[in-house]
Amino acid sequence: IFPLTGTRIPYLNGGLFDPDPKTLQSIDFTAERFEVLFEFFGHYNFTIDENDPNQQEVGIDPEMLGHIFENLLEDNKDKGAYYTPKPIVAYMCQQSLLHYLESHLGQHESLTRLLTLHDAGDLQDKDNWCRIHAKHIATLLTDVKICDPAIGSGAFPIGMLNEIVHVRTLLNAELHDLEERAKLKRSIIQNSIYGVDLDLGAVEIARLRFWLALVVDEQAPSPLPNLDYKIMQGNSLLERFGGVDLSQLDVEKDPKRPLGGTALELDLGLRDMVEQKEFEVSVGKNLSRVLEARRKYFAARKPETKQNLRDQIDTEIINHIRENLAFELERVEILIDQHEKMAAGTYVKTRKWSPRQILAHRKKRDTIQKSLEQLEAVTRQPERPFFLWRLLYQDVFAEGGFDIVIANPPYVRQELIQEQKPLIEEAGYKTYTGTADLLVYFYEQGSNLLRQGGVLTYITSNKFYRAGYGKKLRSFLADNHTLHTLIDFRDAPVFNGIVAYASILISQKATAAANHSAQALPWDLKKKIHKLPEEIEKSFPVAQSSLTDGGWRLVLPQVDRLLKKLRDKGTLLGEYVNGRFYYGIKTGFNDAFVIDGKKRAELIAADPRSEEVIKPFLCGRDVKRWQAKQEDRWLIFTRRGINIDEYPAIKSHLAHFRNQLEPKPKDWPSGKEWEGRKSGSYKWYEIQDNIAYWKEFEEPKIVFPDIAQSETFAWDTTKSYLVNTCYIIPSCDFYLLPLLNNSLVLWFYQNISNTIRGGYVRWIAQYLEKIPIPVATDAQKAELSELAELCAAATANDDLDSLAVHEVAINKIVYQLFDLNEDEITLIETSLRTFIVIFCSRAQERRADYP
Repeated sequence: IFPLTGTRIPYLNGGLFDPDPKTLQSIDFTAERFEVLFEFFGHYNFTIDENDPNQQEVGIDPEMLGHIFENLLEDNKDKGAYYTPKPIVAYMCQQSLLHYLESHLGQHESLTRLLTLHDAGDLQDKDNWCRIHAKHIATLLTDVKICDPAIGSGAFPIGMLNEIVHVRTLLNAELHDLEERAKLKRSIIQNSIYGVDLDLGAVEIARLRFWLALVVDEQAPSPLPNLDYKIMQGNSLLERFGGVDLSQLDVEKDPKRPLGGTALELDLGLRDMVEQKEFEVSVGKNLSRVLEARRKYFAARKPETKQNLRDQIDTEIINHIRENLAFELERVEILIDQHEKMAAGTYVKTRKWSPRQILAHRKKRDTIQKSLEQLEAVTRQPERPFFLWRLLYQDVFAEGGFDIVIANPPYVRQELIQEQKPLIEEAGYKTYTGTADLLVYFYEQGSNLLRQGGVLTYITSNKFYRAGYGKKLRSFLADNHTLHTLIDFRDAPVFNGIVAYASILISQKATAAANHSAQALPWDLKKKIHKLPEEIEKSFPVAQSSLTDGGWRLVLPQVDRLLKKLRDKGTLLGEYVNGRFYYGIKTGFNDAFVIDGKKRAELIAADPRSEEVIKPFLCGRDVKRWQAKQEDRWLIFTRRGINIDEYPAIKSHLAHFRNQLEPKPKDWPSGKEWEGRKSGSYKWYEIQDNIAYWKEFEEPKIVFPDIAQSETFAWDTTKSYLVNTCYIIPSCDFYLLPLLNNSLVLWFYQNISNTIRGGYVRWIAQYLEKIPIPVATDAQKAELSELAELCAAATANDDLDSLAVHEVAINKIVYQLFDLNEDEITLIETSLRTFIVIFCSRAQERRADYP
């Protein structure tokens, strides 16, 4: 339509994409097409500068790539990827560099102002601290090695780049020249910044972002420095595949020694039956080729040469894994053959064996064969499910490791990493726990990547502070790191309105001094995230020695003292009730097992024996503070071992739901949809879980929901069974009810447990068992019990005024039992009033989340 202009299309993409010569030769643009394009662009305010978080310029900058990464890349939410807001990125980057520089220069107010306020003072003053140390600071910032092991879209590396440029520019006026600043940026990108991510798309976005950061300062944009050996794809947590250890491939080894790491203990004489020497020589050659390619790789300058050598290293690593697995498979096959011959009596050898050994070896063979199949699949794709830190970043580890490891590791719960758990356990993580979320291993790996004295800066979920699975991690960090900063955002929506219970931890890899204190800040939920620089001034010291593996509490010293006093004054509830906390019934399909009164009457009319297995049933919404009111709701309790044929009406009713009630067969194909319940040893007509303590439901008991905004305990004598979202404390003293339903317990519980969205807390055994029960006289117990009965009556009659009077009386007695003074009472009640103001309106809005 338009005449061609003969315009040459420059290949200007930063080296991020492979050129297509055919396309470049055939494309041409007319002036008219550019007019349409520029008119479209005119509707937007574009900038390609990564804005400082304090700047108000509105435009489309490279941060949009982070939002693209978060929202558009496939399954990112399932992978736990959330984009970190600029104020948090800036704060974490500044603090990381500050602690790094302090480890070399010592603490100084001028250094703090330089990093946090970008204020170097009067550099014309010859006594100016920044001026005196400018060269040393420049050298340290030139030499710094920074890594993000979960780089995502590159927010933290870009943040570190900008902070270093800020500081260097403040101390050196020559760097205000755009070309000089571009050279500085290029040098930082080439020499200081490293990153790894499992997602290849994230790696490409991060590289593009670096290019945009350079282009903004270059008069004639040039290709991006080769980042194939700096920003790389791989699994940051694993340096092994199929049981083959790859973590030491950078170490020169005696080629006569096998390199596997999965070798079985073989009987004497077996080695002669395997071509051991041939294997050793073959693997030795592989290793030599890897080491030689790595040496050339680090010496190479041309991008294409580096890429070829990188591909060669990858090929030799795959060969190394394949030969280890093949050799291991041969060894197992020999063992199987020998044991089968012994079983048949055709192999004469005096040694012990059993059919179990044959089964174990066959299982091992199947595992190896599966690993070989997976390896072949890996060779057909660009992603690698491992990353060889010390081989590929050998220049860093030759100096002891990274100076700074900074990241927002993926927020992935343990239920979503079932396949990875055996691999992580096999990798030897000291913090491994079967129920741990993925963040636990990123903390340990981050520590492993640091040199001694290096800075670890993470933003992760706060769950490991108190969760049982975090015990090993808490101990690991307290023993191996000096903790500097702990910020608990609680349920503030840090990530673009998403509640992730985030926390920031900043530490150094060094044993803490005995009297060391970290700065702690429980986030004020009334504040917005951009107020972080101001809010951090409200942080307070917490002795690191108080951060034990039993749980981390970020509380003021006076709060910590009161918590200790309460513990010392009472017996732990767990001891008091002998650990008898039981959760309710999990049927697996309530539509079949939970019925109304009409259906109950029908079943009993059809067969009077049906009444034996139909129980009164309480759901979470039936349990209120002081009162559990049983609605017209009943449970068909067909427990394990029941003879269903003795209850024909019940069997007939359940048969209508048989497809939904069948337990999933263990050999059901993975990924294929199953209509019924989860796998288990139960019959289709039985309750899903084995409730061995079922008789406890028929005793007088305290009942409570597992999620509530305040203390919500009630007394039940109706022999009701409960849904699995509720708990019971059976056959206990009625005197416990008023002790649990009082302000002091709520205050105590909030300080030892995790708050979840909307100000709710989870009333679970892990924390309940820690509630202190004070010593009381018989008269005090009687008075409390009488008040509890009055509270229950007032609740039943909806008499809120009387209820308030009785609860105040209970609180007064409980305060006396713990011997609290006026200041301690004021501390509790003021804290609870603040809690109510902050959370009540939010809880009302979100009540549907926790019905």
